[in-house]
Amino acid sequence: MSHILPKDSNQMMDWSWDNYIPFFNYLEGFALNSDNISDWMKYWSDISELIGEVGTSVYVSTTVDTTDEEAKARYHKFLEEISENVSSRNQKLKIKFLKSKVSPANFDIPLRGMKSEVDLFSEENLPLLTSDAKLSKEYDEIIGSQTVKWNNEEVTLTQLSPIMLET
Repeated sequence: MSHILPKDSNQMMDWSWDNYIPFFNYLEGFALNSDNISDWMKYWSDISELIGEVGTSVYVSTTVDTTDEEAKARYHKFLEEISENVSSRNQKLKIKFLKSKVSPANFDIPLRGMKSEVDLFSEENLPLLTSDAKLSKEYDEIIGSQTVKWNNEEVTLTQLSPIMLET
């Protein structure tokens, strides 16, 4: 394949959306057939996995220190600039795949799921999903900063979760 993917997601941490576009253009440019469908799907899966790793990494960095404004900004940038665009481009790739009527062997169940995803997708929902993720992160910050005295120690509510489950 002419568009070589990075070896790991660490190389992609500071990428803007423009860095991702060639990979999606490459996938969209394929004329799908039974000879190349497995390679095409593998490439799509690989880029999706790398993007998922970037998203997980920027999210986790916000949970390590809920007061880290730089981590929060990276996470918001990922949500707004990368995640929304990836969702749109993945929708186009799903439609391309479904229209091709070519699929690998034993792909009936994932194919059914993909058809449902295409039918349910709405571009207008992407900013709402981003807003939901940001609100969830804000909630995490609030919960992460709340402390109580427990056994003469100041601990967060999250640290007390196992104890609350015991009672």
